Amino acid sequence: MELFGQLLEKKRAAFLFIFIATSLIYLPVIYGYFLHTDDYLVSYWGGFSCGAMVKWTIPMGRPLAGVIYCLTPLISNFSWVWVLRAFCVMNIFLIGYLLWKWMIHWKVEGHIAFLVAVAVVSLPAFQVFASYMATFPHATGVTVGLLALFSVRNSPRLAVVLLVISLSLNQAATLIYCAALAVPIFMSNSDSFLKVWPSKLLGYMKILFLGMGIYYLIYRVSAAIWKYPSQGKYDGRLFVRNYGERIKWFFTSTLHENSSLWFIDPPTIIYWIVCGAMALILGGVM
Repeated sequence: MELFGQLLEKKRAAFLFIFIATSLIYLPVIYGYFLHTDDYLVSYWGGFSCGAMVKWTIPMGRPLAGVIYCLTPLISNFSWVWVLRAFCVMNIFLIGYLLWKWMIHWKVEGHIAFLVAVAVVSLPAFQVFASYMATFPHATGVTVGLLALFSVRNSPRLAVVLLVISLSLNQAATLIYCAALAVPIFMSNSDSFLKVWPSKLLGYMKILFLGMGIYYLIYRVSAAIWKYPSQGKYDGRLFVRNYGERIKWFFTSTLHENSSLWFIDPPTIIYWIVCGAMALILGGVM
């Protein structure tokens, strides 16, 4: 196990093992002949022009997603849908590798970093990125968000640009930037946590808020100039007002589902075990 752990601390070995693991996990998806409703809309058979798809995604605040959708109609043979799904799986593999690299950077042991990275990209939230062809732009937003995280220390300006790109692909995908910060927090020394990490987190948050500010300013100014038509609940200009219901929804739906690991219809006990473990770890750090 020690030898395996040392091997997985090397970039080439980890790259190969994560590639093999994700390929085996998602092999059935690549060979599956199916097309979801959303996949149909953005495919050759949907019949929408490139301009129509871009106009559809711009009011959502996801213009770059529309640009990627312009490429999907090039696949006009159903048997070639697997090519795009293969790209989706490769993107998931890249997310796993970047997560491994991020954990290694913060002194997580090689075999643990490998297991955590593979486990994360095999969760249902990431399975969607391969199962639904239409989610490829959203998955790309996750990858770009991770690249922004790596750029903060050496090139803050590049990090801001990458965050704007990630937000333009899918706003929620950029949250990986925040989620990945759990690694250095959990790996920090409890004696120096309150002395060191508040200032470090502030630096990461400054970059995030700057990227969000630039993205939203461009979006709102362009919306005012070109008067985007409303996209209903998908319209990026709408603000949530039912705060109480949204907070309840977060704990009873989103947090519950994502804390249930690989269970499709999870027992509540799994949710409490995962949340309890996270609370204990965080309490030990602080």
